[in-house]
Amino acid sequence: MITNQKSLNKTILGIDTGTLNFGYCVLRKESAKYTVYTNGILDLHDLEDQIEKNKRIYGFLSSLFETYDIDEMAIEIPVYGKDPQSMLKLGRVLGCCIGFAIAHNCQIWEYPPKNVKKVITGNGNAAKQQVAYMVSKILNIPFVEKSKYDDMDATAIALCHAYNLSGVPMMSSKKSWDRFIKDNPDRIL
Repeated sequence: MITNQKSLNKTILGIDTGTLNFGYCVLRKESAKYTVYTNGILDLHDLEDQIEKNKRIYGFLSSLFETYDIDEMAIEIPVYGKDPQSMLKLGRVLGCCIGFAIAHNCQIWEYPPKNVKKVITGNGNAAKQQVAYMVSKILNIPFVEKSKYDDMDATAIALCHAYNLSGVPMMSSKKSWDRFIKDNPDRIL
């Protein structure tokens, strides 16, 4: 049987949208091997105007697309928030990212936070620190205890999408840890 290598090999841009800390990760998926090209946080604290923040994000995305041959973009979608103004600002950042991807003919995938957490940790209610720890173990990258994990969240989003491309189920009914381990032997360290 001949497989389509292009479908197995993807460079994924994972994005954790934020108006102050914009998390990003460029992850390469080659069959079942994953490599992090870059991840980090775009700091937007010095800008107060949302349009200026979106301009910086757009320019930053441009530089990532120029540097890496990105095939697909995976974005965490905000599901709820306490402050309507914060949700509106997050929506504008999300719209900026989606608009950029459309303008660059990049396929876009959206994932709710619970799905990402469930795929990475087995628990849809996992804390940011738990997600960061599991991502570091799965990808063999350093785990550093810190107050913000937006870069690791973006990496988790990219990894979740890579798993999705490989056919790992996104959200299913509640399962025991024994069942999770049985269903995901490649994720046991």
